[in-house]
Amino acid sequence: MIIIVDAYNVLKQMIAASGHVKDKERQDFIYLLAYYGRLKGHEIVVIFDGGDCQWPVREMVAGIEGVYSGAGRTADEVIKNYLSEGRGREILLVTTDRALNNHAAHFDIPSMDAQDFYVFIRRTAKHESHERAIDAKKRNVIIKTSNSHDAEVDALMTEYTKQITPKLEEKAEYSNKSESRRVAKSERNLFKIMKKL
Repeated sequence: MIIIVDAYNVLKQMIAASGHVKDKERQDFIYLLAYYGRLKGHEIVVIFDGGDCQWPVREMVAGIEGVYSGAGRTADEVIKNYLSEGRGREILLVTTDRALNNHAAHFDIPSMDAQDFYVFIRRTAKHESHERAIDAKKRNVIIKTSNSHDAEVDALMTEYTKQITPKLEEKAEYSNKSESRRVAKSERNLFKIMKKL
């Protein structure tokens, strides 16, 4: 999946209370997106307004594509080009800009609110790094809750823990076909994308 991020739209809402985004905030945001992209296997394109050149400039930063619109264009124009060129591909647009959301809907591309996305990737990154730390510590470790030294009970505990299967995540499914027809196509597309996030 390709996630196209209207960068300043997200940053100005979530990070920069003053409306001015500092270089450190922009860099931290890019690294958060890069970590999330690697974690989930998504291609991320983060698009900023402005830049040093007149034309759009693309660069790879921490494994994601960073695009500066250039002095002569806005990020919205660059995003619209990406959306029209990406027709038929699995894309998610992240912005709260209504005009961009409408443009994406024209191509049946779902969009996600900037604030919701930012909160989601922060939680996911924090949760995943916490889970990895716990897994590393608890891998193949049996926790005994009593001080007794019964070898037979210990052997049973060890054998039983090998047989435990991980709990599968419940999947949200539509209960029948008629119910799925009642949901708008754009909402079904967003639901499908959200399952992959």
